[in-house]
Amino acid sequence: MRINLPGVSSLALLLVLSSCELLEDVEAPMSPEPCEEASSTDIICPISSYPNYLPSYPGGHKQMMRFLADRLEWPKELENSCVEGIVVVKIMVEKTGKVSSTKIAKSLHPACDAMSIQVVQQMPNWLPGTTKDGTPIAMEMNLPIRFRLE
Repeated sequence: MRINLPGVSSLALLLVLSSCELLEDVEAPMSPEPCEEASSTDIICPISSYPNYLPSYPGGHKQMMRFLADRLEWPKELENSCVEGIVVVKIMVEKTGKVSSTKIAKSLHPACDAMSIQVVQQMPNWLPGTTKDGTPIAMEMNLPIRFRLE
């Protein structure tokens, strides 16, 4: 998917955000499956703790893409390189919707990784995930961000 924004130079950063965690229809209920105990250190999850709704960015997927496109810049040290690919940022969306605990799950280049973390940490609060009964819960998600020269 390409983002065409007025005023973006030919050396543009194009974003593609897609993952199993970020579906266009994020409000579709999830069907809970019981947790199994594999060892004495595992936690048994009650079905009520499974999310009914995944966390979502305020305004939806398109607004999140706009937020990232407006803030991400191509790293200066990579201007003359052919580095392209995807950085996956693992985030925790807290019960309050605050994005915390950002870390790189899949690295592309240290400069791209740093730019991705910096921008994701600026995100506004999300709408938190909820359980079947509507109780907000903290959830970990992956945000893939594609760096590509146009």
